[in-house]
Amino acid sequence: MKEKVRIEIDGSLYCSINEYCHKYGINKLYFNEPVKIIEGTKNCSKMFLGCKKFNQPVIIPEGVINCEFMFYACEEFNQSLIIPDSVKNCLHMFAECKKLNQIIKFPKNLECCDYMFTDCNNFNQSVKLPNNLKSCVGMFQRCYRFNQPINIPDTVINCYGMFAICMSFNQFIKLPKNLVNCKYMFYQCYHFNQPITIPNNTIECDNMIDKCHSFHELITAPINKLYAFKYKIKFKYNKNKIEIDSYILKNCEIDTMVTFELKKAINVSEEEFAEISLLALLN
Repeated sequence: MKEKVRIEIDGSLYCSINEYCHKYGINKLYFNEPVKIIEGTKNCSKMFLGCKKFNQPVIIPEGVINCEFMFYACEEFNQSLIIPDSVKNCLHMFAECKKLNQIIKFPKNLECCDYMFTDCNNFNQSVKLPNNLKSCVGMFQRCYRFNQPINIPDTVINCYGMFAICMSFNQFIKLPKNLVNCKYMFYQCYHFNQPITIPNNTIECDNMIDKCHSFHELITAPINKLYAFKYKIKFKYNKNKIEIDSYILKNCEIDTMVTFELKKAINVSEEEFAEISLLALLN
Protein backbone atom coordinates (compact mmCIF):
# COMPACT_ATOMS: atom_id res chain seq x y z
CA MET A 1 0.00 0.00 0.00
CA LYS A 2 2.80 2.44 0.85
CA GLU A 3 4.25 2.51 -2.67
CA LYS A 4 0.81 3.43 -4.07
CA VAL A 5 0.38 6.51 -1.84
CA ARG A 6 0.51 9.68 -3.94
CA ILE A 7 -1.06 12.51 -1.93
CA GLU A 8 -1.39 14.00 1.52
CA ILE A 9 -4.56 15.83 2.56
CA ASP A 10 -4.98 17.34 6.03
CA GLY A 11 -1.86 15.49 7.21
CA SER A 12 -3.16 12.04 6.16
CA LEU A 13 -2.01 9.89 3.25
CA TYR A 14 -4.36 8.77 0.47
CA CYS A 15 -4.00 6.85 -2.78
CA SER A 16 -6.23 9.28 -4.64
CA ILE A 17 -8.71 12.14 -4.38
CA ASN A 18 -11.42 9.54 -4.95
CA GLU A 19 -10.35 7.64 -1.82
CA TYR A 20 -10.46 10.79 0.30
CA CYS A 21 -13.87 11.85 -1.03
CA HIS A 22 -15.27 8.36 -0.53
CA LYS A 23 -14.04 8.22 3.07
CA TYR A 24 -15.67 11.52 4.04
CA GLY A 25 -18.71 11.35 1.78
CA ILE A 26 -17.65 14.35 -0.29
CA ASN A 27 -18.86 14.90 -3.84
CA LYS A 28 -15.68 14.99 -5.93
CA LEU A 29 -17.10 17.81 -8.01
CA TYR A 30 -16.80 20.12 -4.96
CA PHE A 31 -13.37 18.98 -3.73
CA ASN A 32 -11.17 22.02 -2.97
CA GLU A 33 -8.63 21.08 -0.28
CA PRO A 34 -4.87 21.78 -0.22
CA VAL A 35 -3.02 18.72 -1.53
CA LYS A 36 0.61 17.65 -1.20
CA ILE A 37 1.90 15.22 -3.82
CA ILE A 38 4.30 12.80 -2.14
CA GLU A 39 7.95 12.62 -3.28
CA GLY A 40 8.59 9.53 -5.37
CA THR A 41 5.30 9.79 -7.25
CA LYS A 42 5.73 8.89 -10.94
CA ASN A 43 2.20 9.15 -12.26
CA CYS A 44 -0.17 12.08 -11.73
CA SER A 45 -2.57 10.97 -14.45
CA LYS A 46 -6.20 12.02 -13.75
CA MET A 47 -5.25 13.14 -10.22
CA PHE A 48 -7.77 16.03 -10.04
CA LEU A 49 -9.90 15.00 -13.03
CA GLY A 50 -13.44 16.33 -12.72
CA CYS A 51 -12.81 18.36 -9.54
CA LYS A 52 -14.69 21.33 -10.94
CA LYS A 53 -14.26 23.54 -7.85
CA PHE A 54 -10.57 22.75 -7.23
CA ASN A 55 -8.39 25.87 -7.15
CA GLN A 56 -5.39 25.30 -4.90
CA PRO A 57 -1.63 25.78 -5.49
CA VAL A 58 -0.01 22.48 -6.53
CA ILE A 59 3.67 21.48 -6.44
CA ILE A 60 4.50 18.58 -8.76
CA PRO A 61 7.64 16.84 -7.43
CA GLU A 62 10.62 16.00 -9.62
CA GLY A 63 10.38 12.42 -10.84
CA VAL A 64 6.80 12.58 -12.07
CA ILE A 65 6.66 11.36 -15.68
CA ASN A 66 2.98 11.38 -16.61
CA CYS A 67 0.56 14.31 -16.10
CA GLU A 68 -2.11 13.39 -18.63
CA PHE A 69 -5.62 14.57 -17.70
CA MET A 70 -4.20 15.81 -14.36
CA PHE A 71 -6.47 18.88 -14.08
CA TYR A 72 -9.00 17.91 -16.73
CA ALA A 73 -12.32 19.77 -16.30
CA CYS A 74 -11.11 21.64 -13.18
CA GLU A 75 -13.24 24.57 -14.25
CA GLU A 76 -12.24 26.87 -11.34
CA PHE A 77 -8.49 26.07 -11.47
CA ASN A 78 -6.41 29.21 -12.03
CA GLN A 79 -2.96 28.71 -10.53
CA SER A 80 0.53 29.16 -11.95
CA LEU A 81 2.46 25.90 -12.14
CA ILE A 82 6.01 24.63 -12.63
CA ILE A 83 6.01 21.28 -14.42
CA PRO A 84 9.23 19.43 -13.47
CA ASP A 85 11.67 18.43 -16.20
CA SER A 86 11.00 14.72 -15.61
CA VAL A 87 7.49 15.02 -17.11
CA LYS A 88 7.15 13.67 -20.67
CA ASN A 89 3.38 13.54 -21.17
CA CYS A 90 0.92 16.43 -20.69
CA LEU A 91 -1.95 15.07 -22.79
CA HIS A 92 -5.18 16.96 -21.88
CA MET A 93 -3.43 18.22 -18.72
CA PHE A 94 -5.46 21.46 -18.39
CA ALA A 95 -8.24 20.75 -20.89
CA GLU A 96 -11.52 22.43 -19.92
CA CYS A 97 -9.88 24.55 -17.21
CA LYS A 98 -12.09 27.38 -18.32
CA LYS A 99 -10.70 30.02 -15.93
CA LEU A 100 -7.00 29.19 -16.32
CA ASN A 101 -4.90 32.20 -17.31
CA GLN A 102 -1.59 31.77 -15.51
CA ILE A 103 2.06 31.19 -16.49
CA ILE A 104 2.86 27.49 -16.94
CA LYS A 105 6.55 26.51 -16.97
CA PHE A 106 7.12 23.66 -19.40
CA PRO A 107 9.49 20.73 -18.68
CA LYS A 108 12.63 20.27 -20.80
CA ASN A 109 11.88 16.61 -21.55
CA LEU A 110 8.25 17.04 -22.58
CA GLU A 111 7.35 14.97 -25.68
CA CYS A 112 3.56 15.25 -25.90
CA CYS A 113 1.31 18.21 -25.18
CA ASP A 114 -1.67 17.12 -27.26
CA TYR A 115 -4.87 18.96 -26.26
CA MET A 116 -3.02 20.40 -23.27
CA PHE A 117 -5.06 23.65 -23.16
CA THR A 118 -8.10 22.59 -25.18
CA ASP A 119 -11.19 24.59 -24.12
CA CYS A 120 -9.17 26.87 -21.84
CA ASN A 121 -11.33 29.71 -23.06
CA ASN A 122 -9.54 32.45 -21.07
CA PHE A 123 -5.95 31.30 -21.53
CA ASN A 124 -3.68 33.96 -23.03
CA GLN A 125 -0.19 33.58 -21.59
CA SER A 126 3.28 33.37 -23.10
CA VAL A 127 4.33 29.76 -23.76
CA LYS A 128 7.87 28.45 -24.24
CA LEU A 129 7.92 25.01 -25.83
CA PRO A 130 10.88 22.69 -25.08
CA ASN A 131 13.23 21.33 -27.73
CA ASN A 132 12.33 17.64 -27.25
CA LEU A 133 8.66 18.15 -28.07
CA LYS A 134 7.19 15.86 -30.76
CA SER A 135 3.43 16.43 -30.82
CA CYS A 136 1.16 19.47 -30.34
CA VAL A 137 -2.14 18.08 -31.63
CA GLY A 138 -5.03 20.39 -30.67
CA MET A 139 -2.86 22.07 -28.06
CA PHE A 140 -4.74 25.41 -28.01
CA GLN A 141 -7.99 24.24 -29.58
CA ARG A 142 -10.86 26.61 -28.68
CA CYS A 143 -8.60 28.91 -26.66
CA TYR A 144 -10.69 31.83 -27.83
CA ARG A 145 -8.47 34.55 -26.29
CA PHE A 146 -5.05 33.06 -27.06
CA ASN A 147 -2.88 35.40 -29.14
CA GLN A 148 0.76 35.02 -28.09
CA PRO A 149 3.98 34.61 -30.11
CA ILE A 150 5.13 31.00 -29.98
CA ASN A 151 8.17 29.16 -31.31
CA ILE A 152 7.54 25.55 -32.34
CA PRO A 153 10.79 23.53 -32.15
CA ASP A 154 11.96 21.58 -35.20
CA THR A 155 11.50 18.28 -33.32
CA VAL A 156 7.70 18.59 -33.60
CA ILE A 157 6.15 16.34 -36.26
CA ASN A 158 2.41 16.74 -35.58
CA CYS A 159 0.52 20.04 -35.28
CA TYR A 160 -2.93 18.77 -36.30
CA GLY A 161 -5.49 21.38 -35.19
CA MET A 162 -2.96 23.08 -32.92
CA PHE A 163 -4.67 26.50 -33.05
CA ALA A 164 -8.08 25.38 -34.32
CA ILE A 165 -10.87 27.81 -33.38
CA CYS A 166 -8.44 30.20 -31.68
CA MET A 167 -10.56 33.07 -32.86
CA SER A 168 -8.18 35.82 -31.67
CA PHE A 169 -4.95 34.23 -32.88
CA ASN A 170 -2.86 36.21 -35.36
CA GLN A 171 0.85 35.48 -34.86
CA PHE A 172 3.54 34.48 -37.34
CA ILE A 173 4.41 30.79 -36.96
CA LYS A 174 7.56 29.30 -38.42
CA LEU A 175 6.57 25.71 -39.13
CA PRO A 176 9.15 23.17 -37.87
CA LYS A 177 11.27 21.57 -40.58
CA ASN A 178 10.35 18.02 -39.48
CA LEU A 179 6.61 18.72 -39.47
CA VAL A 180 4.57 15.92 -41.07
CA ASN A 181 0.97 16.86 -40.22
CA CYS A 182 -0.52 20.36 -40.04
CA LYS A 183 -4.10 19.54 -41.05
CA TYR A 184 -6.63 21.99 -39.58
CA MET A 185 -3.74 23.81 -37.86
CA PHE A 186 -5.33 27.29 -38.14
CA TYR A 187 -8.90 26.13 -38.77
CA GLN A 188 -11.45 28.84 -37.98
CA CYS A 189 -8.83 31.32 -36.76
CA TYR A 190 -10.94 34.21 -37.97
CA HIS A 191 -8.23 36.86 -37.50
CA PHE A 192 -5.24 34.84 -38.71
CA ASN A 193 -3.39 36.60 -41.53
CA GLN A 194 0.29 35.64 -41.53
CA PRO A 195 2.55 34.24 -44.28
CA ILE A 196 2.97 30.45 -44.24
CA THR A 197 5.84 28.31 -45.49
CA ILE A 198 5.11 24.58 -45.80
CA PRO A 199 8.22 22.45 -45.08
CA ASN A 200 9.41 19.77 -47.51
CA ASN A 201 8.72 16.97 -45.00
CA THR A 202 5.06 17.90 -44.56
CA ILE A 203 2.63 15.28 -45.89
CA GLU A 204 -0.74 16.38 -44.48
CA CYS A 205 -1.88 20.01 -44.67
CA ASP A 206 -5.51 19.66 -45.76
CA ASN A 207 -7.92 22.28 -44.42
CA MET A 208 -5.03 24.10 -42.79
CA ILE A 209 -6.57 27.57 -43.26
CA ASP A 210 -10.25 26.69 -43.69
CA LYS A 211 -12.59 29.40 -42.35
CA CYS A 212 -9.71 31.84 -41.85
CA HIS A 213 -11.87 34.68 -43.11
CA SER A 214 -9.15 37.36 -42.82
CA PHE A 215 -6.43 35.36 -44.54
CA HIS A 216 -4.93 36.85 -47.72
CA GLU A 217 -1.21 36.37 -47.10
CA LEU A 218 1.60 34.59 -48.92
CA ILE A 219 1.83 30.79 -48.87
CA THR A 220 5.14 29.22 -49.85
CA ALA A 221 4.91 25.50 -50.52
CA PRO A 222 6.47 22.67 -52.50
CA ILE A 223 4.58 22.37 -55.79
CA ASN A 224 3.53 18.82 -54.95
CA LYS A 225 1.73 20.09 -51.82
CA LEU A 226 -0.62 22.49 -53.58
CA TYR A 227 -3.38 19.88 -53.79
CA ALA A 228 -3.61 19.84 -50.00
CA PHE A 229 -5.33 23.21 -49.80
CA LYS A 230 -8.47 21.62 -51.24
CA TYR A 231 -9.14 24.38 -53.70
CA LYS A 232 -10.59 24.08 -57.21
CA ILE A 233 -7.44 24.79 -59.19
CA LYS A 234 -7.13 25.23 -62.95
CA PHE A 235 -3.69 25.51 -64.51
CA LYS A 236 -2.92 27.83 -67.42
CA TYR A 237 0.47 28.00 -69.10
CA ASN A 238 1.88 31.44 -69.76
CA LYS A 239 5.48 31.35 -70.99
CA ASN A 240 7.53 30.08 -68.04
CA LYS A 241 4.93 30.70 -65.37
CA ILE A 242 1.79 28.97 -64.14
CA GLU A 243 -1.31 31.00 -63.38
CA ILE A 244 -4.15 29.48 -61.37
CA ASP A 245 -7.66 30.72 -62.01
CA SER A 246 -9.79 32.34 -59.34
CA TYR A 247 -12.06 30.03 -57.37
CA ILE A 248 -14.43 30.04 -54.44
CA LEU A 249 -12.68 29.31 -51.12
CA LYS A 250 -14.59 26.45 -49.53
CA ASN A 251 -16.26 26.52 -46.13
CA CYS A 252 -16.33 30.30 -45.75
CA GLU A 253 -19.41 31.98 -44.42
CA ILE A 254 -18.57 34.82 -46.81
CA ASP A 255 -17.52 33.50 -50.21
CA THR A 256 -14.01 34.70 -50.98
CA MET A 257 -12.57 34.91 -54.47
CA VAL A 258 -8.86 34.12 -54.37
CA THR A 259 -6.25 34.38 -57.12
CA PHE A 260 -3.02 32.41 -57.11
CA GLU A 261 0.09 33.07 -59.13
CA LEU A 262 3.04 30.69 -59.04
CA LYS A 263 6.17 32.79 -59.30
CA LYS A 264 8.56 29.93 -60.07
CA ALA A 265 9.28 28.56 -63.54
CA ILE A 266 7.10 25.67 -64.66
CA ASN A 267 10.03 23.29 -64.99
CA VAL A 268 11.07 23.35 -61.32
CA SER A 269 11.36 20.00 -59.56
CA GLU A 270 8.70 18.89 -57.08
CA GLU A 271 11.15 19.43 -54.22
CA GLU A 272 11.52 23.13 -55.01
CA PHE A 273 9.20 25.74 -53.61
CA ALA A 274 6.58 27.80 -55.37
CA GLU A 275 5.44 31.13 -53.98
CA ILE A 276 1.70 31.67 -54.05
CA SER A 277 0.32 35.18 -53.68
CA LEU A 278 -3.30 35.34 -52.53
CA LEU A 279 -5.36 38.37 -53.47
CA ALA A 280 -8.62 38.19 -51.56
CA LEU A 281 -11.55 39.88 -53.29
CA LEU A 282 -14.74 39.73 -51.25
CA ASN A 283 -17.99 39.43 -53.19
